[in-house]
Amino acid sequence: MARNCRETRVLVLTMHDDPAYLRSALAAGASGYLLKRAVDAELLAAIRAVHRGGTYVDPRLADVLVQDLLAKRDTGAGSRRPVSILSDREMQVLRLVARGYTSAQIAKEIFVGVKTVETYRSRFAEKLGLRTRSDVIRFAVQMGLLTPEALESEPGGSAR
Repeated sequence: MARNCRETRVLVLTMHDDPAYLRSALAAGASGYLLKRAVDAELLAAIRAVHRGGTYVDPRLADVLVQDLLAKRDTGAGSRRPVSILSDREMQVLRLVARGYTSAQIAKEIFVGVKTVETYRSRFAEKLGLRTRSDVIRFAVQMGLLTPEALESEPGGSAR
């Protein structure tokens, strides 16, 4: 929407303090991102900043963006992205996706619902900039997460 009407500025007011939501909103063209628990003064500051053509990010999430920038600077363009930004569960789901498991199989394997698996998938994909299953597999191979030994340790000796 913001791309079609350049003079429109979007300030997201949300309850979601997950960095993946912040990144998604900014990538979609939002100019600001503020948590609903913000005090009145913060809301006014955010509105004013966005109205002036600036950007506003809730102070509780600003550190996330700084860490992203530092990670990009340290890894450089085209370098391997750090998996340290993933939670343990996101990493577990990433490995299983790379091995060819479906969301239903992953849900059964880690004892959660399919929608929960989909949430983990979207979070790690957003954090790492991966769009397709091929991207996930390529990334897993580059990071040493998908090895012949890992595949042999699965039941049946091959990817599902």
